[in-house]
Amino acid sequence: MRRYQSIVSSTLLLSLLKDMETGQRGYVITGDSDFLEPFNTAKWYLKPATDSLRNLLSDNEDQINFYLKKSLFRSIINPGILKTA
Repeated sequence: MRRYQSIVSSTLLLSLLKDMETGQRGYVITGDSDFLEPFNTAKWYLKPATDSLRNLLSDNEDQINFYLKKSLFRSIINPGILKTA
C-alpha cells in the first residue's frame, strides 16, 4: 500500500510540475498573464504534494535525495515568474 501511495504522490508531483512548466512557457512566449493560471494553481498544491511524498519516503534517504533534494523541479521554475505570478 505504501509503495502505491508513493507512486500516486510522485505522479501528482510530476503533473503539477508539468502544469507549472507549461504555464511558465506560455507566459514567457506570449507575455499573456492568462498563461500563469495553471502555474499559479500548481504552485498552490506543490508544497503539500512535496511534503506528502517526503513523509512517504521518510525512511529511505536515497529516495528522498532522488525525488526532492536533487529534483529537477527546482530548475524548471523560473524565479522571475514566481515573483510575477
